[in-house]
Amino acid sequence: MKKCTSCSLVVDDHFEECPQCGCLIAKIDLPKKEKAIVSILKAWAYTVSFTAANYAVAFAALIPLAIIYYDPDDSDYLTKLLTTDVSNIVTLIAYVLFAVVLTVYFRIRRKNVLKEVGAVKSSLASLPFAALFGISANYIYSFAISVIPWPDSIAEAHDEAYAMLEGDGNIILTIVTVAIFTGILEETVYRGLVMTRLKRSVNPTVACVISALLFSIAHPSLISAVYTAVFGFCLALIFEKFSSVIPCIVAHVFFNLIACIGYPEGDTAIAILLAASAVIHVISVIALVRLPSAKAGCESGALDV
Repeated sequence: MKKCTSCSLVVDDHFEECPQCGCLIAKIDLPKKEKAIVSILKAWAYTVSFTAANYAVAFAALIPLAIIYYDPDDSDYLTKLLTTDVSNIVTLIAYVLFAVVLTVYFRIRRKNVLKEVGAVKSSLASLPFAALFGISANYIYSFAISVIPWPDSIAEAHDEAYAMLEGDGNIILTIVTVAIFTGILEETVYRGLVMTRLKRSVNPTVACVISALLFSIAHPSLISAVYTAVFGFCLALIFEKFSSVIPCIVAHVFFNLIACIGYPEGDTAIAILLAASAVIHVISVIALVRLPSAKAGCESGALDV
């Protein structure tokens, strides 16, 4: 294979000059493909590491709280201590810790951290449409969830799992943690790290499906697992289209931002919002589909574990 020295387009050996820009092309050695099981295990290992970091920090915070505020007369004392703000701070620490460890890991191995997580240059035109996609997707999914006749036990489990979002905590801290940091870190893992590893050996569609499934099982309720599987698959398609995690981060941040802000009340307001969301969703999807994709050859095929 050969690669253009100007636009980085990868072409077959029979080309003498770049068919896209006419510049010189040079011979390149493409990385060998991994076995599918190896790529899948690497993707799984990153997701497990991310989850483990969150649980490790949570337990590290839980133990001293349990000791300091131990109350033998109140069996539910620890639950009362884990307020929205405390939960957000613990989650924020876990995210920062994971980001630091991941950065050190790749730096030790002399790898470009941003390239390894797929945070490469992306089309600026895709970002506003990614934001609109995330916003409209949240409203549409929320409406779909509300009209599906879930069993009471499943609905109650979902409400309990996400009760912290409706708590009386600091809204700025909630937005920073749930919207911004969660959007960045989850996309770095489930699209950036996972998709780049899977695409070395499996079909892009299969990679999108696996990424979505790994993303969905990381969520605490059946309802959230269903809609995050759909949303995760869409984000994986966006990553596949633009070969960058940045549009995925933007969509995810705005999706979570709506969850932090909340939803309007009243049938009229909901109907208007849903109609507007449907229109915006269609427009954003069409725009993301029609925007030019990443140039061939800019895929992250040279990435390592």
